[in-house]
Amino acid sequence: MRYVIPLTVPAIMFFAFLAQATASDGQTGRYRLAQVRFTGIQGISKTKLARTLVAQTPPRWRFWADKTVVTEADLKDDLLRIQQFYRGKGYYHTKSSYQIEPVEAAQPDHPEGTVRQAEASAEVSEDIPPHTVVVTYKIDEGPPAIIEHVEMTIKDTDEAPYDLSREDLYVQTAVEVGDIFQVETYNETKRVLLRHLGNTGYPMAKVEGLVKVYTNENKAHISLHLTPGPRCRFGRLFISGNDAYVETAIIEQAMTFKEGEIYSAKKLETSQRNLFNLSIFSVARVSPETLGRDTAKVPIRVQVKPRDRQKVRLGVGYGSEDGVRLKGAWTYRNPSGWADRISLSAKRSDLLRTVQGEYDIPYFLDPKNTFSARAGFEQELLETYENRKTFGNATVTRYLYENWTATLGYNLEANDLREVDITDSEASILGISEENYFIASLESGIIRSTTNSLINPSSGSVSSLHVEAASDLLGSEVSFFKPTFRLTKYQSISANLVAAGRIRLRAIQETEGTRNIPIFKRLFLGGSNSVRGYGYQKLGPVDETGTPLGGLSAIDANLELRYPIFGKFSGVVFLDAGLVDPTAFRYELGDMRYSCGLGLRYHTVIGPIRVDFGYKLNPPSKRDFGKSENPDEAVEDRWKIHLSVGQAF
Repeated sequence: MRYVIPLTVPAIMFFAFLAQATASDGQTGRYRLAQVRFTGIQGISKTKLARTLVAQTPPRWRFWADKTVVTEADLKDDLLRIQQFYRGKGYYHTKSSYQIEPVEAAQPDHPEGTVRQAEASAEVSEDIPPHTVVVTYKIDEGPPAIIEHVEMTIKDTDEAPYDLSREDLYVQTAVEVGDIFQVETYNETKRVLLRHLGNTGYPMAKVEGLVKVYTNENKAHISLHLTPGPRCRFGRLFISGNDAYVETAIIEQAMTFKEGEIYSAKKLETSQRNLFNLSIFSVARVSPETLGRDTAKVPIRVQVKPRDRQKVRLGVGYGSEDGVRLKGAWTYRNPSGWADRISLSAKRSDLLRTVQGEYDIPYFLDPKNTFSARAGFEQELLETYENRKTFGNATVTRYLYENWTATLGYNLEANDLREVDITDSEASILGISEENYFIASLESGIIRSTTNSLINPSSGSVSSLHVEAASDLLGSEVSFFKPTFRLTKYQSISANLVAAGRIRLRAIQETEGTRNIPIFKRLFLGGSNSVRGYGYQKLGPVDETGTPLGGLSAIDANLELRYPIFGKFSGVVFLDAGLVDPTAFRYELGDMRYSCGLGLRYHTVIGPIRVDFGYKLNPPSKRDFGKSENPDEAVEDRWKIHLSVGQAF
């Protein structure tokens, strides 16, 4: 037996589904599902198959959710869905059946015979309570169809002499000889080929295909037919909607192509993203003009709509660590006509108060550079100390290539350290004294980001390395070397579950004769954004009264499982770990502190509002601080509640 599948695979399956569904004998029973089981599944994902069926039960953790009620007609239709799913995965001999088993304990008033009687009834009253049952789908997969032959033909045309690399095209294909034929992979191959042609100068290309499935022999032959059309180049650039709002050169610099270059759809997408990233347009579209068959150069149309020049933002929030948060900002866009931006902002909380001005200009000396300058005043009000800082810095950010950026900056800050409140005989050794510190440093970093969202990512990763170096050669009164490495990963486990993990390593080392690092530059851990279950900055060295002293090395790691609950509510289960050491570049992993807990999230447009309940697994005791009275007593309570906005990482 042979199947020929051009573009009609979904159609054949659909009509087969309708034919069998029409032949069913109607609704013959109502059942409340206690559990759905599968037997015989080997070659496909049971989770993905289960999502296509009507017979689904809520996850066990949603214990409050009502059980699904189905009819026997639904179960029969599910058999067709199983067959359809398996055909899409290359299995053409799959057979399936289902078995209904009553759960007598859940329905004491309805013995097993009642269930069988309901199965035989042609009509069921909605007044009769559905029987609680376990449904088992028994599946005999049968052998899959294996790809035996893949053929690719490229139509040469008079308009464009054949100049495509067949080897490059085969690299793009996801179907390979020896693999199981899958409709999804086959269709994705055609999309990838079309995208590849569009990125190599063939915007009018067509990709067609034919699949022959020999079910008797369990083999599949695939034929792909490519019609590239003429090879095109970028033509003239037409800009509309700008109305002299921004200099034309800015829009031209956002384009990643020039007139006469080989056409690439990817370059159009990147150019459009560049325009949005300027943050001065509310609408930005980059698209080809109508293509004709004789078009050798494709004109490109850029349509933009400027944002309002001025914007005012006000915000109010609350955190369990920093209390009431107030924020205000005023932004003025494009003051010079070169897409620059001026902003003034102020923040206030119980821990930090800041007033600053900022100036940003894109395409600084080069289209890949952005220049930023900041200056302002910051006041830290911490349990250990108060520090008043006047600062200024200038940074150049360079976009290296896709997902990669690098930064280089110069930083100046004048620190006025006050009200140091530490009861420790070694305070002078730690360099904790109330005085002024002038610091001049160079900062550099490199970042790679592939996350799918800035506010609430569910896939991708962020990795970064940042280094700050202060030296007396720059005029600094304190010299140090401070590297920070961070790696964050997000992974979708299923449609409803996201695993998130982070690890961060930091250190600060005195250099050039500096004997002690000022406390406001030391490293701290503990709190809602590092190791939950511990108070703010309370994980690590503390004095005899529990006041944090900070350290010169720190490592913290977090692991979360995020899952939806209902509506805008979601939950997390987390495990955190951290260590602060008084010596630079020393990480004694045996001294790590661990915590775990549960969290609740309510998602808003500004990010999730979160509550975390953290529990210390191995809290420090009085013995760790050399106290003989009640040495096993914990320094802090084991439980800590954290309230904040935004994901922990």
